[in-house]
Amino acid sequence: MDYSEYPWPADFPEYVPPEDAVDATGEAFRIVANDPPTDKDFVGHNQEPYIKKTGKLRPSDYGTSMFRDLEQVQCARNFHAALRKKKIAIGTLEPVHGKASKPNKKSHFETWLRLNTRIESNFKIVG
Repeated sequence: MDYSEYPWPADFPEYVPPEDAVDATGEAFRIVANDPPTDKDFVGHNQEPYIKKTGKLRPSDYGTSMFRDLEQVQCARNFHAALRKKKIAIGTLEPVHGKASKPNKKSHFETWLRLNTRIESNFKIVG
């Protein structure tokens, strides 16, 4: 499929998304601040206001955290004090949205999101 209308963000270096990333697909959970979710709820870690990193960033630093399991995203939200007042949204990822890493044992994974996909319209608050 032609994704020319949905480019990668200009700040993605050539190694992002990584070569082993797969098309984004399937049900996903995301911790968000807004109800309904907005595009600002889906920025990469490198664009979040509290992240202040220097030097060469890793591919994951450009990613957006998501989960495959509701219980695991609830645990993550409850574990981090800064996230406890945020909401959990569920949505369905499609290849046009971008690429994803394989989930770790706790169902967490990174997504590298393309621009202009309106991914936020695929997500709704569930908790």
